[in-house]
Amino acid sequence: MVKMVKKVLIYATNGPDNPEKAVLLFITANAAFVHDAEVYVCLAGPGVWWEDPCFFSLHSREGN
Repeated sequence: MVKMVKKVLIYATNGPDNPEKAVLLFITANAAFVHDAEVYVCLAGPGVWWEDPCFFSLHSREGN
């Protein structure tokens, strides 16, 4: 039986200037992670200017 690997790429251009839209990135990434997907996040434009390090705490299934 072949097991398919789920991969999700999230590309975000909203940053701290529009937090209502920017938070959707993290909600979507968390939901995909919970459903055993490999999640990749690409921040572009104002999205790279997040100043709060709590947004970038990294998690992995292996505990790294």
